[in-house]
Amino acid sequence: MGGAQSADAYSKHKKLADEGDAASQFNVGWAYQNGQGVPKSLEEAARWYQLAAEQNHAGAQSNLGWCYQNGMGVQPNLETAAAWYLRAAEGGNTGGMNNLGRCLRNGWGVTKNVEEAARTVRTVFSWRVNVSYYHCGIMDQDDCVGAPLASKESDDAVLDTACQLNRISCTPSFNVGLPWPCETSRNLGRCYSRGEGVALDSEEAVKLYRMAANKGDVMGQAHLGECLEYGVGVQADAQEAVTWYRRAAEQNDTSSLNRLGECYEQGIGVAADPSAAFACYSKAGRTGLGAAANNMGRCFELGLSVEASPTEAVAWYRSAAELNDAGGQHNLGRCHELAIGTAADPREGALWYTKAAEQGLPAALVSLGKCHAQGRGLPTNPDEAARCYSL
Repeated sequence: MGGAQSADAYSKHKKLADEGDAASQFNVGWAYQNGQGVPKSLEEAARWYQLAAEQNHAGAQSNLGWCYQNGMGVQPNLETAAAWYLRAAEGGNTGGMNNLGRCLRNGWGVTKNVEEAARTVRTVFSWRVNVSYYHCGIMDQDDCVGAPLASKESDDAVLDTACQLNRISCTPSFNVGLPWPCETSRNLGRCYSRGEGVALDSEEAVKLYRMAANKGDVMGQAHLGECLEYGVGVQADAQEAVTWYRRAAEQNDTSSLNRLGECYEQGIGVAADPSAAFACYSKAGRTGLGAAANNMGRCFELGLSVEASPTEAVAWYRSAAELNDAGGQHNLGRCHELAIGTAADPREGALWYTKAAEQGLPAALVSLGKCHAQGRGLPTNPDEAARCYSL
């Protein structure tokens, strides 16, 4: 929509918002969030969403929850976010339902409950929503020329099976490229992939991931790439996996960028290119991804596409370890034990082996077992060594 039209629409909604109209307050918040007709201001967006939310506007409640979850214009607070998502969900808002499901699945601001999470995500698919109301956002329906409407299906068509869920996802309301449906399909796919609240079904998970990925959902693209690489729920296809990793990486998903680097390093689905691998690791590692920092440590330790530097390797391993990456913790422990890039310190080595072992890393369990068996950095304890080896 043109700038003049946006400004006119903003002025119209601002007048009504000042008079206390909740829908207009929501629209003004949306305008500030997206810089439509007014300079972008997340603080003002959150303030107007708050005003509308307090009047039980479900869309504003959902958006306000998002603000609190991500610190957009307010201090982040997961408990407050979950509370607003719950109120939005109770008001029938599908975005609120979807995000409440995420909170329940991950324990964000609420007690973790994967069964309830799956139920809320599935409800999003079965609700009959008029997307022109919620998703048109700043403009009222008269301003949304050409905006698609949800299909009108009978209320008694209760959709419980995965097949029926896929059918409803193909109706017009789930093919307009809007964010909530594609995120919902990805979240439901994750439920199926893990058997969380639903029966484990890897093939169904792939279908849902692909649905989300095709609509540009970054995590749907990342999950689809993993399934294709490892052949989970679909025929393995390393080349297609790389395609989806790359698309997710282009949307700044650091985990996909790191995995793309590993594909370049190992020649998986793409010609081996150590320089490209190092570039991926470097970019992802500098944004705070522990796995990528660990890979950077390997590059500097082994001289992969960079001059070998044990001290630089230790610095990267330490960064990864402090980010709670088990591989980085194990490698840092190994450097301390074997005096690679740092002074020998078996006790420090054992400490980092222990942290990595607590995360279940097999190599760390073996290393920690040897420490117990040989008294390296820890008192000799054959029983504890045997326990480590058996895990």
